[in-house]
Amino acid sequence: LAAKTQDTEKLFSTLGVAMPELPRKVGAASVNGNFSGDLKNMGFSAVVSALQFNVKGEGTVGDPLGTPEISSLKFNINHPNFNDAMKAVQPGFTGSTGFFGPLDVSGELAWGADKVDVTGINGKLGQTTVAGHISAVTKPKTKVSGALDFGAIVFPSATNSGGTVASTSKAAPATGGDRWSRDPIDTAWMRSFDADIAIKAKSITQNMWKLSDANLAFKLNDGTLTLDDVSAGLFGGRASINGTVKSGVSAKDPLSINAKLNAENVDAQNLFSAATGKQSYT
Repeated sequence: LAAKTQDTEKLFSTLGVAMPELPRKVGAASVNGNFSGDLKNMGFSAVVSALQFNVKGEGTVGDPLGTPEISSLKFNINHPNFNDAMKAVQPGFTGSTGFFGPLDVSGELAWGADKVDVTGINGKLGQTTVAGHISAVTKPKTKVSGALDFGAIVFPSATNSGGTVASTSKAAPATGGDRWSRDPIDTAWMRSFDADIAIKAKSITQNMWKLSDANLAFKLNDGTLTLDDVSAGLFGGRASINGTVKSGVSAKDPLSINAKLNAENVDAQNLFSAATGKQSYT
């Protein structure tokens, strides 16, 4: 099967099919696919191209003319530029030279009545790489778990509206009113789902901050966030944070925080420079 259209929105309207809401007009699109089997169990391999994306899916669909059912799908998402790809789906994305380069991610998606698994994730996000897996169950309570390994990540520098690095000088204190808000911190999200996530990165760089072999492993269970391993190489040494953050049962209950910070052999001059945003020579 090969099909093309110059106006996807008009085609969907003509067919009487509602399109999902997207941040921008799709316009031209094409589909190229191969199908095999019968009308009870049909195998397919198809590529949908639009907005410079090429999205490939391979799998098997049951009852394609009735109530189509797909339990697993091998996928590949490709775009010539990761920054442009992000802006296509999230217009507010600012981009970064650290993410300049192609988007090319593959994996396998499987789902059931109350579970979704994405396994074999592997690919490139601009100039960095990603590999791992992630799963989510929705019953009896939503829980997200998984592990992701990234390569070198370079985040954009903090800038003001003029495009220059923002000043690090302290703002003048307010002339009136309270310095801190009296409103309670909203921790409802901490009880809305559970999580068990482990993230690693070969390096993370932003401005003068340079972290190596970074780890972020945490669990969220019934409103308690446990930091199992938040650590990274930092200016010749290593720093880590471990602890727990426990939300209250109600919005009026205070947060309970218990944390331990450890830093060894960290170069104080470089740390001060990064914290102030200005190179220190003393």
